[in-house]
Amino acid sequence: MSAKTTFQRSAKGNVSICEIDPQSKFIKLENTGRKDENLNGYKIMRKVDGGKEFAYTFHNFTLKPGATIKVCSHKEGKFGDLECDHTSWGSGMNVVTTLLNEKDEERASHNQRTVYSA
Repeated sequence: MSAKTTFQRSAKGNVSICEIDPQSKFIKLENTGRKDENLNGYKIMRKVDGGKEFAYTFHNFTLKPGATIKVCSHKEGKFGDLECDHTSWGSGMNVVTTLLNEKDEERASHNQRTVYSA
């Protein structure tokens, strides 16, 4: 049996989801723009296999131009800049990660799909 994993990313603005750890230890955002991006009230939402959801909300946080921020699971907090409450970001065959602004509008997404074949 073999597995094929595909990824699709998109961003509506300067902040993108630039990396997700394969073991679900962290999610990394990047500011590709030339000005500060205020992420106060923004949320990272992650839905695994259409079921379990994980979330993190930013409070009083600004992402500088060209900078990245790594939001780690509670268990892996020592490896990141910020730490969320759950022990993992979750993994599965179909994983959708989105960045929502304070109005719950999607600003960035990262979709992962794994298909197994004989």
